Amino acid sequence: MRAHLMQKFALSMLIANLVGCSSVSGTYPRQGAVIPDASLKLTTNQIWSLEDLIVVGGVSYVLYKVIDPLAPNWDISEARLADDQILLTMKMKRFYTGGAGEARQTFQRRIETLVRERGYAGYEILSYNESLESGFVPQRKGEGVVQLVRGMQ
Repeated sequence: MRAHLMQKFALSMLIANLVGCSSVSGTYPRQGAVIPDASLKLTTNQIWSLEDLIVVGGVSYVLYKVIDPLAPNWDISEARLADDQILLTMKMKRFYTGGAGEARQTFQRRIETLVRERGYAGYEILSYNESLESGFVPQRKGEGVVQLVRGMQ
């Protein structure tokens, strides 16, 4: 959900910039540069321009946002099919740094959490499958239907 909102925001910002830029003519700013001609002397032999620092910082920020190492690898959504039946749909991040083989464990951990939270005795997996959705950047997916089992009464 968060990624979907970020994509919409980025697209709307791109459109706003393109619309805004189409009506502007001339060179801005009129006097001086936006980024001053300055540099940072790190060592006696290594000097970085302010422009280079901004570019490296911007690229690093974009890479961090795309990869987002602190975000969970899997997005799990749940749908109740019947009183005790749940459909779990999982989507993996498109860009990840590990965890490609953990779909089944993630699925079972979520089921066990549901069993514990809702006071059931156990569960039975009615169906489960994994797939790889092709595209510019492939995305791993997993889906399964679970029957939650009540204890003896």
